[in-house]
Amino acid sequence: MNIQIFGTKKCNDTKKAQRYFKERGIKFQFIGMRIDEAIYRLESKARAKGINYDHQFRKGIAALKTVSKEISISLAGKKGENLVAKTLGYVTRPNTTMFRNVHVSDGVDETELDNVVLTDNGIIILEIKNTKDDVTITEQGRLVHSGDECYDKKPLCEKMEKKRRLLKARISAALEEKGIDIPLSVESLIVFSSPKGVRINVDDRFRREKWCFRTGLVNKIDYYVGFASYNVV
Repeated sequence: MNIQIFGTKKCNDTKKAQRYFKERGIKFQFIGMRIDEAIYRLESKARAKGINYDHQFRKGIAALKTVSKEISISLAGKKGENLVAKTLGYVTRPNTTMFRNVHVSDGVDETELDNVVLTDNGIIILEIKNTKDDVTITEQGRLVHSGDECYDKKPLCEKMEKKRRLLKARISAALEEKGIDIPLSVESLIVFSSPKGVRINVDDRFRREKWCFRTGLVNKIDYYVGFASYNVV
């Protein structure tokens, strides 16, 4: 009987299955399910069959590598968001409320906000960027990691403007429904989060979007002064 275990090296359930058969001296074949592992196996088989340089094959491999990189960026982003969530727990500013993963839509456009911080001086949208590499914000407002442009279709500056616009419009509509007429201040802050022990540099050539490192986020919120002042009841 040929036993095959499909999984990933970091998956606890996969490790349990491997341990079960090892303890009983039963032979098995581990088949990795990570995309990079699948790419490696496909390229190995293609070399064995002499089709590694086939145009359609290379095109398919290139597409798989693009998907793999995008998944890695997405997973890294989630790790960054979790670190920022822990950091926000140290904010001491009174009358401050925080929301995470806020979806906003006007019926035509839509966006996802990593964090929204409500203060008595205004509202701050937090856009989390997790990276272990140095970052450049180009003159056109695009985000570049170590010389390799990110996958975002739109420049970062356009994304941030859209986030501010949609959130402000949604809150303004809600206030109008309740007959409340107050000035509304919605700002944004790009937060660069890196793994513990890793220091990165940000070369900001755009200079029109506010940003900070995760380590400086608490002070940014605690001492934030917006363009409005609200009385908390």
